[in-house]
Amino acid sequence: MSWWKGRSPVLLALALPLLGGCEAVAAASAAGLTVIQQESSEVSRDFDAMLDEVYELSLESLRQLEYPEPALQTKGRTVAEIEGEDVLVRIQQYPAGVCRIRVRAGRFRSEENLRRAERILDEVARLMSEEAELREWSRKVQALTDSDE
Repeated sequence: MSWWKGRSPVLLALALPLLGGCEAVAAASAAGLTVIQQESSEVSRDFDAMLDEVYELSLESLRQLEYPEPALQTKGRTVAEIEGEDVLVRIQQYPAGVCRIRVRAGRFRSEENLRRAERILDEVARLMSEEAELREWSRKVQALTDSDE
């Protein structure tokens, strides 16, 4: 019995990853350990666009929505991340020109944080739509000037 004395919290901590969610919380609570479950306020959406465009539009959407300048901005060939004070934007490039944007606003899941994350995705979609419309008008103007020559 003396072997267990003082070691049970350590053994319990080692066993927690092996237990399911509810059992782990119950076991940790019984041992006096504090466990906080963080439910994410993350939302995602897919866009038919390349990483560079989606990355720039994500930055612009944060500016348009008056978020502070992001503290961390990283961009690779297929993955980008924008991390601000209270927002995290992750962008993943998939084959066939599809990008998935995942946005997390706030630290915990709440209706307000979900609404804020959705608002960022809506702003990216709006900006993308505006850019597509400008490109279309540019093509039409180019076609008209080419036909005049």
